Amino acid sequence: MASIFGRYAAIIATVAIFLVLVLGVLGNNFYTSFQTEATAEAVNIAGRQRMLSQRTAKSLSNLNFNFSIKADISNEIAELKAASSLFDRSLKAFSEGGETSSTKSGDTYLEQVISGKGRKILDDANALWNPLFVKLSSMIALLQKPSLTPEEKVSVTRLISENVSYASININQILKLMNDLTNYQEGIATQSADRSRLIQALGIIASLICFAVILFLIFGQLQRADKRAQLARQETKKIFETVDQGLFLIDREFNMGSQHSKELEKIFSTNSLAGKKLQSFISDIVSNADLEKVLRYIKLLFDPHKKQRLLRDLNPLKKLPIQVQENGELTNKYLRFSFSRVETEGEIEGVLTSVTDISNEVRLENELIEETKRNEKQLEMIRVLLSADATMLPEFIKSSDDTYEKINQIFRDPARGTKEFKEKADSVLTLIHATKGESGLLGLSLIAETCNDIEIRIDQLKHKSDISGDDFLSLTILLDRLISTNEQMKSVVSAISGYSKSAQTANSADTQNLIKLATEIATRQNKNIRFSAGGFDLPNLPPKLRKNILSLASQLLRNAISHGIESPVQRKENGKHEVGNIKLALLQEANGDLVLSCEDDGMGVDFEKIKLEAVKSGLINEDDMRRISSKQLLQLMLNNRLSTRTVADIDSGRGAGLSVVGSISNQLNGRVSLQTGQAKGSKFVIHVPKKNSTQSAIQPAKENYA
Repeated sequence: MASIFGRYAAIIATVAIFLVLVLGVLGNNFYTSFQTEATAEAVNIAGRQRMLSQRTAKSLSNLNFNFSIKADISNEIAELKAASSLFDRSLKAFSEGGETSSTKSGDTYLEQVISGKGRKILDDANALWNPLFVKLSSMIALLQKPSLTPEEKVSVTRLISENVSYASININQILKLMNDLTNYQEGIATQSADRSRLIQALGIIASLICFAVILFLIFGQLQRADKRAQLARQETKKIFETVDQGLFLIDREFNMGSQHSKELEKIFSTNSLAGKKLQSFISDIVSNADLEKVLRYIKLLFDPHKKQRLLRDLNPLKKLPIQVQENGELTNKYLRFSFSRVETEGEIEGVLTSVTDISNEVRLENELIEETKRNEKQLEMIRVLLSADATMLPEFIKSSDDTYEKINQIFRDPARGTKEFKEKADSVLTLIHATKGESGLLGLSLIAETCNDIEIRIDQLKHKSDISGDDFLSLTILLDRLISTNEQMKSVVSAISGYSKSAQTANSADTQNLIKLATEIATRQNKNIRFSAGGFDLPNLPPKLRKNILSLASQLLRNAISHGIESPVQRKENGKHEVGNIKLALLQEANGDLVLSCEDDGMGVDFEKIKLEAVKSGLINEDDMRRISSKQLLQLMLNNRLSTRTVADIDSGRGAGLSVVGSISNQLNGRVSLQTGQAKGSKFVIHVPKKNSTQSAIQPAKENYA
């Protein structure tokens, strides 16, 4: 401390003198302001005295006139009393010192005028005014009496006459004396202002000299300090430009510091960071939940009662996802934040924040996770292939190859305009949904999930107002994945030796696959079901026909669980057992025809909702709603993607299930019938002839429950 004082002794002494001079000038200004205010008030009151003398003379004249004609003189008495009393009070305040009415509001104190010139003016004024004021007071006292005696009337008349006469002779002299008093007070104000200006000028000159000395003395110090600071800034700049982390300071008000590392601008793709509020800066790139998490954690860092090491271990911002604009596009990044308190003499002044872009690490981690999942799915697929139906699996591989080729051809076909692109998307959705049902039946979850991803992308496409060929690129990537999976399946199947099973074993596996599929769907949909499947052990069914029958069965089963069976809570509310019943049956009639039925005791088909969805989809208009038949509604359900679900998932919601049923039934020249009742359940029956005819038939829906 002593060394610092010795080094800056000259500067400190000069600054002290400068402060004394400044305080002296300020004190003089403060005192002068009070004096000026008091003098100004005295000038104003002196000016008011001139006006009061004139008002007194005028009121006296008006009173004399009205009295002579016996008119009402109450106003004149009040005016005369007020003017003369105020004049007398102010004159006494000037003469003796004392309070009088202010020209602004309330009362004010006037200093006694003691100088020779001012005293002479006041003595002359008192000599002229006092006799007049005594007579005026006596006259006003008599006039304010309720009634006068004859003697008092004579006295009043005499007093009025004498006062009028006296005022006419002396009022102008009184007025002149008040003018002189005003000029005298203005002269005092001028002298005070001149004296104050002189003191101010001398004080300012002395202050400027001191200031110049201070500048001269500290200039050298500043020059040396500036060189040291410049060197420090250059070193800091080099550090900030080369460090591979985003560094910045945050104060207690969550303001970002003026300095930050170059890497921070790169991480957040902006160079306007200095001085910003942290919350206003990151609110556009993180979710509200993450923003609250950031602010809450930083607030804890400023709490001296919280241990920094514990807070470091509890840091929730080790992997924060953000979105920033880079080259005009939104980019997802992952950041790791670390925080260190900046303390001075035990006080927390700020928090040094370090930000590291760990996007590549997270991507590698996610890729490893996805690769692990993919390998697990492939291992699961191999396990499924080892236990799969020896006749069903090759037929699925062949039919899925055909489906993928059809989808590829749809992608290659030219299209113009959003409408044609949406038609392409609809065609792909029907084909891919059938493959999803068949793969789910076989337990090939890897294929089923990829098919569901394609359905989700198509849903997103259909909701876009403008579609182009570029929007199908992501679908082609997913299709390539399906084709690659098929090739892997072929390799596995060909490598498995002794891959053959009896027809009875294969047919038995069909029933088990349907039971497994029903269990998986019910679990996903949070529904309790009792499922039975029978008749799928029919021998000697051609593989292709068997595959189509099982595909129909899986779609009807998926529809029954997703749309038909209610949740356990809903079933209880409707007076039903919380476990829903589904019966899936396949039988062969004497003539060789096949009959596939799927019956549930769920909520039944709501034809009114189907009508509304058909209107919404533009398949019918509102007039058609009143006259459309159940047969026509069933045709719409089988030939178009209609769904009453508001949210789509892997099992339903896109209307593709019954559309696949209608498509396969048409291929088999089959006919579909429906029995349903509101809250009583539904029964779909598909009749497949032994010999396919050239056209299919669809039975009309029956409203009664069978």
